[in-house]
Amino acid sequence: MIDRFQSSIPKLGIAALTSNVLRGHGNRRLSRTVNRQNNAAVHRIAATQMRCHDDARTYLERRMNQDHKTKTEALRALKRRLSDIVYRALLADTQPTDQAGRADLLAAAA
Repeated sequence: MIDRFQSSIPKLGIAALTSNVLRGHGNRRLSRTVNRQNNAAVHRIAATQMRCHDDARTYLERRMNQDHKTKTEALRALKRRLSDIVYRALLADTQPTDQAGRADLLAAAA
């Protein structure tokens, strides 16, 4: 299943594209070819992280305050970061590994 994803950017179907009509304004929209189920799953993960995890809240605040991003842009960055973690976990599941390697992956994701 994981070998369907050719690159690391649109891997889980959440890559935002610049809208052609509003290109100068930097507005974004989802690609029409994305996997909506994956997008919904990453959105749920992000919502839970924002609600329950201090690290995610700190990341969002840093994005909004230091990087001067809007809340939507900061949330998009959090989703991209979380999708990277999920993608690495999916890749690790496809390769045979021992329990120690699996524990290392989970520790790195936390």
